[in-house]
Amino acid sequence: MSRIRSKKILIAVIVVIALVLLHYARVLKPVEGFILSSTQPISAKIYKFSSFVKDTYSHQVQAQDQSQKIKELKKEVNSLTAQNAELRNLREENQKLREYLDFLKEKKYEHILANIVSQGVSIDPQEKNAHIVIDKGGNHGIESGLLVVNEQGVAIGKIGRVKPESAELILVTNNEAKLACSIQNSDKTSGVVEGRLGLTMEMNLIPQSEKVSPGNMVVTSGLEKDIPRGLVVGKVIEVDNSKNEVWQQATVEPLVDFDNLTVVSVLVP
Repeated sequence: MSRIRSKKILIAVIVVIALVLLHYARVLKPVEGFILSSTQPISAKIYKFSSFVKDTYSHQVQAQDQSQKIKELKKEVNSLTAQNAELRNLREENQKLREYLDFLKEKKYEHILANIVSQGVSIDPQEKNAHIVIDKGGNHGIESGLLVVNEQGVAIGKIGRVKPESAELILVTNNEAKLACSIQNSDKTSGVVEGRLGLTMEMNLIPQSEKVSPGNMVVTSGLEKDIPRGLVVGKVIEVDNSKNEVWQQATVEPLVDFDNLTVVSVLVP
């Protein structure tokens, strides 16, 4: 067996040497040309296919890299958006606090700042009418009936029921709210402003002899205990003097967007 194997190896070596010699002697050139011409189309197709596979793989890798970069950029954009929203809220809150401090310092009112913790929820689960709830209560010196203002000192409501750590804010537009006010007209008309349908306010029983016009400002009259005089409540937008020969009625519009309230100030005696 070993002799046969050695013989085969020797023959193979001789054939290889012969082919090399014939190649350099150019004896095999016609045969080699025929083989190359025969295999060239196949080689071209193989090369073209390998190039296609290479390009496809490269494009897939690039697409995956771009997709990953897009995901990372979206994540970064979302993070920056959240940070920007947080900074904007902080800036707005700081601006409101500065305005509160300026107003309260100028008027020298004693006050308690409070945050609104819920809107449309009553402090009492049995209560059907919804109110705004603030995070300060009896333990902080809050009492029922005290006036609540925004950062410009505009009256927005009165304190309703009070608990140790929270209290209800009844807005001036609530039909439960009643506030002694005066109209800044030539007659200094005084009366009680009541909330109407949660949208506007009304002052009733105004004598027909007193001239009230749309645009007249309405302020607190100071006739209620612990409520200062002269704080803006709203503006007259309509006067009805046709229903009664003795009395007329004024519709008052609030000057506050109640949906944007976040911090309020309770004026204390």
